[in-house]
Amino acid sequence: SIYVEFVRNVPNLLWIFIIFLVFQLKSTAAGITSFTVFTSAALAEIIRGGLNSIDHGQTEAGLSQGFNNKQIFIYIIFP
Repeated sequence: SIYVEFVRNVPNLLWIFIIFLVFQLKSTAAGITSFTVFTSAALAEIIRGGLNSIDHGQTEAGLSQGFNNKQIFIYIIFP
Protein backbone atom coordinates (compact mmCIF):
# COMPACT_ATOMS: atom_id res chain seq x y z
CA SER A 1 0.00 0.00 0.00
CA ILE A 2 2.83 2.41 0.81
CA TYR A 3 4.62 1.47 -2.41
CA VAL A 4 1.49 2.03 -4.48
CA GLU A 5 0.71 5.41 -2.92
CA PHE A 6 4.31 6.60 -3.11
CA VAL A 7 4.83 5.61 -6.74
CA ARG A 8 1.46 6.90 -7.94
CA ASN A 9 1.92 10.30 -6.24
CA VAL A 10 5.31 10.98 -7.84
CA PRO A 11 4.96 12.16 -11.46
CA ASN A 12 6.11 9.73 -14.13
CA LEU A 13 8.57 12.23 -15.61
CA LEU A 14 10.25 12.53 -12.22
CA TRP A 15 10.63 8.73 -12.09
CA ILE A 16 12.41 8.86 -15.45
CA PHE A 17 14.84 11.47 -14.13
CA ILE A 18 15.40 9.62 -10.86
CA ILE A 19 16.14 6.31 -12.54
CA PHE A 20 18.24 7.94 -15.27
CA LEU A 21 20.39 9.98 -12.86
CA VAL A 22 20.64 7.67 -9.85
CA PHE A 23 21.19 4.35 -11.62
CA GLN A 24 22.92 5.94 -14.65
CA LEU A 25 21.09 3.83 -17.17
CA LYS A 26 20.82 4.67 -20.84
CA SER A 27 17.80 6.77 -21.73
CA THR A 28 15.81 3.90 -23.25
CA ALA A 29 16.45 1.60 -20.29
CA ALA A 30 15.57 4.38 -17.84
CA GLY A 31 12.31 5.07 -19.69
CA ILE A 32 11.30 1.42 -19.80
CA THR A 33 12.20 0.91 -16.13
CA SER A 34 10.31 4.00 -14.97
CA PHE A 35 7.20 3.07 -16.95
CA THR A 36 7.40 -0.45 -15.50
CA VAL A 37 7.59 0.89 -11.94
CA PHE A 38 4.74 3.34 -12.52
CA THR A 39 2.53 0.82 -14.35
CA SER A 40 3.08 -1.90 -11.74
CA ALA A 41 1.75 0.41 -9.03
CA ALA A 42 -1.27 1.38 -11.12
CA LEU A 43 -1.99 -2.25 -12.00
CA ALA A 44 -1.72 -3.29 -8.35
CA GLU A 45 -4.32 -0.65 -7.48
CA ILE A 46 -6.65 -1.84 -10.25
CA ILE A 47 -6.39 -5.47 -9.12
CA ARG A 48 -6.93 -4.49 -5.46
CA GLY A 49 -10.03 -2.52 -6.38
CA GLY A 50 -11.39 -5.41 -8.43
CA LEU A 51 -10.86 -7.94 -5.67
CA ASN A 52 -12.42 -5.64 -3.07
CA SER A 53 -15.53 -5.25 -5.22
CA ILE A 54 -16.38 -8.96 -4.88
CA ASP A 55 -19.18 -9.36 -2.36
CA HIS A 56 -18.40 -11.55 0.66
CA GLY A 57 -21.52 -13.55 -0.14
CA GLN A 58 -19.80 -14.91 -3.25
CA THR A 59 -17.10 -16.48 -1.08
CA GLU A 60 -19.72 -17.86 1.30
CA ALA A 61 -21.58 -19.37 -1.67
CA GLY A 62 -18.41 -21.15 -2.75
CA LEU A 63 -17.84 -22.49 0.75
CA SER A 64 -21.42 -23.75 0.90
CA GLN A 65 -20.79 -25.70 -2.31
CA GLY A 66 -17.74 -27.37 -0.76
CA PHE A 67 -15.05 -25.40 -2.63
CA ASN A 68 -11.67 -24.87 -0.99
CA ASN A 69 -9.98 -21.45 -1.04
CA LYS A 70 -8.08 -22.18 -4.26
CA GLN A 71 -11.24 -23.27 -6.07
CA ILE A 72 -13.13 -20.22 -4.80
CA PHE A 73 -10.45 -17.94 -6.20
CA ILE A 74 -10.18 -19.74 -9.55
CA TYR A 75 -13.88 -20.32 -10.24
CA ILE A 76 -15.66 -17.47 -8.44
CA ILE A 77 -13.43 -14.49 -7.63
CA PHE A 78 -10.97 -14.43 -10.53
CA PRO A 79 -13.43 -14.51 -13.47
